[in-house]
Amino acid sequence: MSSIRWSSVLVCCLWLAASVAAGAAPLDEGKALEKTGQLEKALTVYLDGIKTAPSEELYREAGTLLGKLQRYPQAVPLLEEGMGKYPDSTSLMNLLGLVKFKTGATTEAATLWEKVLARNSNNSFAKEWLAKAKAPAAPARAPAATGATLPATGPRPGSTEERTTALTGDPAQKLPLAEQEALAKQLYKDMAALDKYELAQFDTMHRTVIRKCPDTDFAEQSCWRLSNMYLMAEDEPNHEGIIEVLEHLIKTYPESPLIPEAKNRLLQSYRATGQHDRVVAFYEELFKLNPNPDEKDFMTWGLEYAEALAGLDRKDQARALYEKIIQMDNNRDQLEARVARERLAGL
Repeated sequence: MSSIRWSSVLVCCLWLAASVAAGAAPLDEGKALEKTGQLEKALTVYLDGIKTAPSEELYREAGTLLGKLQRYPQAVPLLEEGMGKYPDSTSLMNLLGLVKFKTGATTEAATLWEKVLARNSNNSFAKEWLAKAKAPAAPARAPAATGATLPATGPRPGSTEERTTALTGDPAQKLPLAEQEALAKQLYKDMAALDKYELAQFDTMHRTVIRKCPDTDFAEQSCWRLSNMYLMAEDEPNHEGIIEVLEHLIKTYPESPLIPEAKNRLLQSYRATGQHDRVVAFYEELFKLNPNPDEKDFMTWGLEYAEALAGLDRKDQARALYEKIIQMDNNRDQLEARVARERLAGL
């Protein structure tokens, strides 16, 4: 009898360990994808994890990533769903409050932060944002995730104040390949010695690599690294800079392995800057290349495509897409279908 009990305990422990590991896997996988800039793939991992084994952490990471992508209409129902399952989660309350604030629902955001402070009066995030919500004309800028951002000492990297030919050089002055390689290696060595806050210097050096060493792999890497800097170095992404360097990357290096992720990032910057025509062009090409995507891809792509179509006042096409997403859902009440219903009602 004793051996049977021990066997049962052992089986139970092994099952529990496997379950814990399975629950942690989407978090680890998603965070790893985020670090390499694969944000859409990371989001899919988090959302799939929520479907199979929901957790407060998965809702938080998915909601945070949707916020980074500025897909607030999708973030709201997801976080509300998470709040329904984890009503005592102050982290989800804070995050939902921030998303509400970003969409202009200031009163609702303030109510959420007041609830957080009722549970924990020392919650600094809720204190800071509640003060902003109650202040007149409050700027909607989130605090930096890590450390403090030093004040800029010159033009913002990638801004229109810089020369428009910053990423292209004079073909007549093009260096031999060996000299390009040597210059790029030296510039990367110099950058390795910089303090991480010397953003203007990083910007200048990467642009020099792109302009003067265009035939080297370093130039492609500098385009991607500049886009990383524009995305994450400041409180708010520098979408104009991202668009500049990634359009250059795609045009100049069409065979680069960085192209798929560059296109995804470029798409988010088009959306964030309200360039609906470019978003529509992106999805027209995507659906042409993938005329029969699987259900998950179609619903995800369709939401963004329809939103851009509506932004161009092509509302009949947008309605058709939203209705197809709802029909495809087949009364399963998936997140994408709920968003589609909400947007359809607003058209």
